[in-house]
Amino acid sequence: FALREFLQNAIDQEILKNHKTENDVLNAYKKVKLTFTGKYYIIESEGDMPEEAFELGYTTKLNVPLPNKCCLIGRFGIGFKQAIGALKQQGYNVIIETAGHSYMYAGMCGEEIKTMDIEGSCRIAILRGKSPVKGKTVVYAEGDRITTNLLWDKPTRVSAEGGKVYHNGLYSGKWSLPYSVNLCCVSVDEYRTRITPGSVRMDIILRNFYASLTPEER
Repeated sequence: FALREFLQNAIDQEILKNHKTENDVLNAYKKVKLTFTGKYYIIESEGDMPEEAFELGYTTKLNVPLPNKCCLIGRFGIGFKQAIGALKQQGYNVIIETAGHSYMYAGMCGEEIKTMDIEGSCRIAILRGKSPVKGKTVVYAEGDRITTNLLWDKPTRVSAEGGKVYHNGLYSGKWSLPYSVNLCCVSVDEYRTRITPGSVRMDIILRNFYASLTPEER
């Protein structure tokens, strides 16, 4: 969940830089770098992140005219803060470098500032320091290795290795159909675990998707 939130913001940043065609949208994820060091996942994307994105309650719902009814995955909303909070609850750290600064959530517990084991009585604080990183955003998310392939890695937009749905290159959940797809817009349940092909919106998305496929992909 946390990695999805960080990756979706990174992919959307890349989409907003270049979204003239549907292929631009679908392939934006390829510009995002995802590596695992054995302790931290490192996610790198182009562009600076707005400082307001770290504030609780801040969200951006951008009305961006994307081609062929494509859509963004999400933009620095409450999920971004929930992802950081979920990792902190599990005892993991998150550090974000962007626009010449390094950010980290902490707790003001009386006279003490704590970065771990933050109690409910503490006030949430955001620590900011200097960073050499400018013109891009780097997220360091501490955690264990996961087995799910979060980014689409197939040469075409359809795969016979079935059951998974990707949104703009990012894993978004499972469905009952016996193939996997990479769509430029997805209708999904609140927790992004289930995609229902029979819904009106998904029927429209799938019709547009099928019409755009090459003969090989069909």
